[in-house]
Amino acid sequence: DINKIELTVLYPTQGLTHAAIQDRDWAVVLARAYNDWLYHRFMKASPRLAGVALLPVQDIGEAVKELRRSVTELGMVGAVLPAVAPGGKLFSVPEFYPLWEEAQRLDVPVSTHGGLSFPNLGLDMAANFTVAHTLEHPFAQMRQLVSMIFEGIFELFPKLRFGCLECGVGWVPYMMDRMDEEQERKGQYSPRCKLKPSEYIRRGNVFFAAEVGESALPLAAQMLGPDTIIWASDYPHERDQRDFSADIPTLIQRRDIGDALKRQIFFDNPLRFYPRLSERLEKTSTLSRAAAG
Repeated sequence: DINKIELTVLYPTQGLTHAAIQDRDWAVVLARAYNDWLYHRFMKASPRLAGVALLPVQDIGEAVKELRRSVTELGMVGAVLPAVAPGGKLFSVPEFYPLWEEAQRLDVPVSTHGGLSFPNLGLDMAANFTVAHTLEHPFAQMRQLVSMIFEGIFELFPKLRFGCLECGVGWVPYMMDRMDEEQERKGQYSPRCKLKPSEYIRRGNVFFAAEVGESALPLAAQMLGPDTIIWASDYPHERDQRDFSADIPTLIQRRDIGDALKRQIFFDNPLRFYPRLSERLEKTSTLSRAAAG
């Protein structure tokens, strides 16, 4: 209410370490318990609080079942996967195909977010936490996204929406150019990638959460197109109320991007990414009209 936000989508914090659980049965039970808790504690309390499902990636068959249950029974608007899956698995491997198929069928997005690291990234050799944290979020997500594009995930599942969260959008133009160049020169090694890699991003398969102060935001909007950039507050994780309250005015006051793009980042694009938010938005509007009457 203080920040005049109509509704929000709730993501886990410590829950992102769920991927480190070794026992599959325990991982399944814990994911289900978290999703039930989120539903009863927050989502039932107000239509303004939407949730995404935590999925047990230790067992993709169970992850598919939990995604289906969370969406159809609990009303979740999507799901989240840690960018570092158990054993460092890539989301592009066939093991994940049933999950992408179900997300596409349900018309819900799957997002990825940092939270864990593993030795193969080399971050265990970082000099300090600042170094590791700076690199972990974008590196882990770059690794997953590049693999998904080159391995043809968005060819196999053309309506899948995938979100990269909390690592900004400034790196995306560079990676689009980099992937296009590699595909042009060495495309024989990635035959499942039928389009230029950048086209999968431009056509709306991948969404990115921008930071409000990113200097590269205008360039990113120009190269990606304006329809796939959203805002994520990260509140109350690493940001206090003062930081959170300053974010929206900071973006609104920027003169290097237009009002139309600002509206898309805050309103239109989140509804495009999470179509099921529209139902909750209608409920909040109904409640607001009733209160005003």
